[in-house]
Amino acid sequence: MHRSNTTLAAAVLTNALAASCALFTGAHASAQALGWGDNSAGQTMLPQGEPVAAVAGGFYHSVVLYRNGTLAFVGDNAFGQCSPPSFGNPRGIAAGAFHTVVMDGGLVRCFGDDSFGQCALPSGLGYPLEISAGVYHSAVRTAAGVTCWGWNGDGQCNVPPSLGPVASVAAGGFHTVALRLDGVVESWGSNSDGQVAKSIRAQRIAAGTNHTLAIDETGRVAAWGANHEGQCDVPIDLDDVVAVAAGVYHSLALTSSGLVRGWGSNAFGQLAQPCGKPMQGIAAGALHSLSFHNCSADLNADGVVDANDVMVILANWATNAGDLNCDGIVDSIDLSMLLMSWGSCP
Repeated sequence: MHRSNTTLAAAVLTNALAASCALFTGAHASAQALGWGDNSAGQTMLPQGEPVAAVAGGFYHSVVLYRNGTLAFVGDNAFGQCSPPSFGNPRGIAAGAFHTVVMDGGLVRCFGDDSFGQCALPSGLGYPLEISAGVYHSAVRTAAGVTCWGWNGDGQCNVPPSLGPVASVAAGGFHTVALRLDGVVESWGSNSDGQVAKSIRAQRIAAGTNHTLAIDETGRVAAWGANHEGQCDVPIDLDDVVAVAAGVYHSLALTSSGLVRGWGSNAFGQLAQPCGKPMQGIAAGALHSLSFHNCSADLNADGVVDANDVMVILANWATNAGDLNCDGIVDSIDLSMLLMSWGSCP
């Protein structure tokens, strides 16, 4: 028997409300941190519910920083990289191969593998503005410039004396990249694959194991270094990019519309983002990828979850457009998530 849209909507809403209290808790039910790709140590199984500030991926572990100042760690903990000390005010995260770096108020805290001194913090660092972690080295940006420590076999910790203050820093596998205040990219360390051999003007930077990414002044991505798996073959139709991330053999970009694009190796599914939904931030582990969105239930992107988003759900019922829980179909569970997120986005 045919039912009107109004009748269908009422039935769906009733079922969704009945399920929502049992299924979802947390500050905002549609706040999502997603992981995909290699999950051999559980590194893509990210906790859900709280609004996310940042994500970071190591070789086999992942870190989530929530807006409320709490942290979550998943994956391999063989070196204690997921066993943090107590924190006061976490406000930044980075993940190396087997170690983790956290900005905690005005301090830098490092834990996990310290085989090469990558967790042996230098004295007199100053107030940290940004942190980054390579395979076996760590880097911090302060108002004075960049400081690196850990494995220095390729000169990745030999910061150029003339560098001075910078806008950003990224630690790669065995090289380090900085974005100078004049917008020029400067790199040092291993150049085995040409990963430090390019100097361009850019807005953002990222460093993979043996390759480097930058967002140029036009919003397009430049890539150089190792390209064995196509990690430097930037899609020609990719533009309007606001963030980049680099793993061992793959690269990621986030566009202003929230689209996540990936290229390079997909051997572990690290390019296959679940659902293809818009995201707000990205990170790359060695063979896995991470992203987050704090209001995925705002399906029409107007800053509020309301009846208009319900209509989007109903219009796409039984398809995968608006699939909030990434199970491949829009159903009452997705509507439950939407209802539990009702109101302004966090």
